Amino acid sequence: MRLHALAFAALFGIATVGPAIADLSPADPQRLSASFLKPRYDARADASFDKFRLGLLDTIVKKDSDALMAIVSEDIRLSFDGSNGREAFVNEWKPEGPESKIWSVLKLVVENGGSFKTPTQFVAPYVYAIFPEDRDAFEFVAVVDPQTKLLAEANPDAQVVAPLNYDIVQRLDFSQVKSQHECTDADWVKVKTDGGQEGYVMCRQVRSPVDYRAFFEKRDGKWLITTLIAGD
Repeated sequence: MRLHALAFAALFGIATVGPAIADLSPADPQRLSASFLKPRYDARADASFDKFRLGLLDTIVKKDSDALMAIVSEDIRLSFDGSNGREAFVNEWKPEGPESKIWSVLKLVVENGGSFKTPTQFVAPYVYAIFPEDRDAFEFVAVVDPQTKLLAEANPDAQVVAPLNYDIVQRLDFSQVKSQHECTDADWVKVKTDGGQEGYVMCRQVRSPVDYRAFFEKRDGKWLITTLIAGD
């Protein structure tokens, strides 16, 4: 298990530590063992956060770096090695640059649901927030496209082995691990279902629970991005 974790981290360019740090634990205390993971969208439970979220989506569409930096906390957590804070955020993501990946990363995080960990802290996306504890976060991925087909070969015209609908599947190949925002139409992932069926799915149709996730916190009445991190 740990070997896979190290391989995943090396390909992601992230650091690994021993146990997950407590304040980065998944958000939902009632997560259950399951072979599938349906999306969860809890943002509307708090009107102030829902308004914040919609504003952030608009910021992402416009690629407005000034608006983004206005909601990045001074102590934003970006890594497990101490490279944190607003200055580190700018150095890592360069949000003012036209080629910045921050917008594609945040779009996938913010659009894909999440859950409140506390009344003043929201965790997104749902794949991280409510991933079952009994599934190895480095070995299993969640199917995020309900129209996904498990194919016999890494080819869109290949024979269909089985339909997948928000299934949790085991990754079988760690040679080319990519974050979801990096996936292209040419990228495939070999997986196995709980029923033992093996095949391929498009990289963008699945997401790892240790891919990028964000924590949003309400401080002094204002919602801020306080964590944007990948790995474990």
